[in-house]
Amino acid sequence: MVEMMEEGPKKEAVTGEFVQIGVSRPPLPVADLPEPEEVFNIKGRIGPKQLVLYVLGPSMIALGISIGSGEWLVGPRTVGGAGGFVGIGWVVLVSALLQVFYNVELGRFTVATGEAPVVAFGRVPPGFLLWTPLAVGLFYLAFIWGGWAANAGESLFPLIFGRARTAAELPTVKALGAGLLLVVFVITLFGKKISRTLEIANWIMVVFILASVAIIAIIVVPA
Repeated sequence: MVEMMEEGPKKEAVTGEFVQIGVSRPPLPVADLPEPEEVFNIKGRIGPKQLVLYVLGPSMIALGISIGSGEWLVGPRTVGGAGGFVGIGWVVLVSALLQVFYNVELGRFTVATGEAPVVAFGRVPPGFLLWTPLAVGLFYLAFIWGGWAANAGESLFPLIFGRARTAAELPTVKALGAGLLLVVFVITLFGKKISRTLEIANWIMVVFILASVAIIAIIVVPA
């Protein structure tokens, strides 16, 4: 899993050549990327079992982010609202498609260079003094500020009380959102490795959510 990548061999065939990508960052050495089996320390070729153990695990982190954000909560509500797909619902589809290319290309760049996205953005002119702080700030607002936790608090309220909230109960919803945000910090704080902790937590949440949706669809939705 993720820690296997961290503990695996770090052999690379450096050719002595360097390539400059963008600005503000040093040139990158040209080297041969290791085979997946070498990275994960697997004997033989990768099969279905290894895909589940080593590949799907880290991908659950990205899947958990998608399920817990607008794609899962705001998207269906927008498409199912009064405007429907003809109104602004198409924006959800376009956003999802663009995110696919965005995430795939960021992943490819990180695998090829070893640079995290916020560092890689610094290679874009005019340089890291603009794009790296801006990227960190935007990521902070999106992932840490608590907007997603607040939306999750809206969903958690009816699960606890069995009804939609009233305007007077908004402080309770905010408290639930703050509590969920605190839970996230505790999970990442006490995990031995953040990546492994997030992987396990998202495995549990994704399986639970998808299983719940399947059961609800079978029981509640009319044939």
